[in-house]
Parts: sequence; structure tokens; C-alpha cells
Amino acid sequence: MSIGKTSTSSAALAASERSGEAANAAGTELPAPRPLVSDSEVVARPHRRRFSAEYKLSIIEQADSVQSAGAVGGLLRREGLYSSHLATWRQQRKQGEFDALTAKKRGPKVVVSRVP
Repeated sequence: MSIGKTSTSSAALAASERSGEAANAAGTELPAPRPLVSDSEVVARPHRRRFSAEYKLSIIEQADSVQSAGAVGGLLRREGLYSSHLATWRQQRKQGEFDALTAKKRGPKVVVSRVP
């Protein structure tokens, strides 16, 4: 009969340990419950990077001036850019889009009148 009591008491002990009754009976506190959503450092909505015309032109000039193999890849890795950036920026330079982005003098237009 002692076999039946031992198995019953060990099953009850295991059940009480799972439920935390044994820890409460011993006077120790249960650990605090974890939050359901973990705290992350990820920004909720990432922002698209914007490059100025001067920056784009400087990167194109640096890429065009390199002589050794793999130097363009190193430049792109260092700046955190892709080769598609470089291809798009070269096409924009060819079409003259960077000239349109240069700063212009603001204010009213000055009209010079000619005297007949």
C-alpha cells in the first residue's frame, strides 16, 4: 500500500509545483508575470532616406574617379548605398535633373524696362 501513497503524493507534489502552490506554501514570492508584448527598439514607421543633389553628385564623382577593382563596392558599402542608387543618379545627371535642384534666388522677378 505504501506504493500507492507514494505515487499519489508525488503526483500531488508535481501538480502543486506546476501551479506554484509549493512556492507559496514555503513563503517565497512568484516571479512577476511577463508583459504580453515585448519592448522593441524598432521604429513603428521607418522614414525614407533623402539625398541632396550635392551628395548625389559627390558620390557619382567619387565612383567615377576610382581606379582599382572593387573600390566602387567599398564606396557603396561605406555609404550604405546600393548600386541601383548609383545607376539612377547617373541617369538623373545625364537628363539634367540635378541642375533643376540647385537653389534659386527667391523673391519677385526683376523686370528691366527698355526706353525706346
